[in-house]
Amino acid sequence: MARCIPQATASMKAGKWEKKKFQGVEITDKTLGLIGVGNIGRIVCERARGLQMNVVAYDPFIGKEAAERLGAELVTLDELYARADFVTIHTPLTPETRGLINAEALAKMKHGVYLVNAARGGIVDEDALLAALGDGKVAGAALDVFVKEPPDPGAKLVAHERVVCTPHLGASTEEAQEKVAVEVAEQMVAFVTRAEVKNAVNLAAVRAELLPRVTPWLDLAGKLGSLLAQILLRGFGIDEVEIEIAGEIGEVAGAPIARAALAGLLRSFCDVPVNEVNASLVADERGLRVVEVKRARGVNFGADRRLRARRRARGAPLAGAQRRPARRHRRRRHAARRARHQRGPAPRRPRPGPRLGGHAVAGRRRARPGGARRGAARGEHRERGAGQLMMEDCSPGARAVAASNVSQSPG
Repeated sequence: MARCIPQATASMKAGKWEKKKFQGVEITDKTLGLIGVGNIGRIVCERARGLQMNVVAYDPFIGKEAAERLGAELVTLDELYARADFVTIHTPLTPETRGLINAEALAKMKHGVYLVNAARGGIVDEDALLAALGDGKVAGAALDVFVKEPPDPGAKLVAHERVVCTPHLGASTEEAQEKVAVEVAEQMVAFVTRAEVKNAVNLAAVRAELLPRVTPWLDLAGKLGSLLAQILLRGFGIDEVEIEIAGEIGEVAGAPIARAALAGLLRSFCDVPVNEVNASLVADERGLRVVEVKRARGVNFGADRRLRARRRARGAPLAGAQRRPARRHRRRRHAARRARHQRGPAPRRPRPGPRLGGHAVAGRRRARPGGARRGAARGEHRERGAGQLMMEDCSPGARAVAASNVSQSPG
């Protein structure tokens, strides 16, 4: 792409000699911007460093120290756009990354930037990219993936003279296919001879007789991890995750529950599939420290689990595998202690909040005095009789979190 080799090859095969037309650029001492530092992103970083490129990277789930070990500088997304001469994408296609490289993002990039997308179609807005190629904002693009595969015949983006494109070749090599076959055979042998399961998909290591009891906890843990990931989307990144499991369930299936929570947390950000089996490995590769804590007793419901990464999410499954947020902020307890001295006996401990199951919507607003409030769920997808829970921090200027049942996914 940088040296116009595919275009020059096509010109030569057409019987032309257009040496002056295909003047390219060097990549030495240029800045490569990595969006996503998973397995492939790490390999690209290593190759780029070998070619004497400067590497800046954006990934919400990699720590600064881990990035430095790779030889990359961890920056914000906007800073990456402003500094990179080449931008390469290595993220999964999620609701958050769909259309990530749109007209607004392209406008923040350097004039004459080069763009590479071999991750997933849909991350790049193809119409916006075509317009940027037309006005020179983007000097060239290399695409292995598209929104529609195969693209329509005569697609303008594919036909553009400064676009290098391939039909989603990915890992289509003889070596890769042979390696996959060998790994599958080795996994089958391990399972048959030693009952050892490797690289299983969404398989928790729980005895069959315990699954009915443990399954609600696994489901809850994954949902809390996913909730926390959404809360962290506006942040920059984390270095440590603490997973706390309290009560007897921690002794029975603490490790699988912790892995389910970690998988739910990482799944939104990784460029490889994340499940309960590989979550710890993915976290380790990204330099994310995972701390598991077990306690003998839980709070409110006798057993609970909490996952914390600069933000906290906590809950417990109840009868019928229904879920409730299970903790109010500590300052609520301090407020109750003050009330004991000011107004006599402390208020009775509130009953557990409304049940939250199926689809739920959570949002934040500025807290007001009055504690937890309940009401009917509102909105376009309102569910009759649905519960709503408002969890508030009574400190001045604090934010409250409200969760409401809805009849279907708002998305």
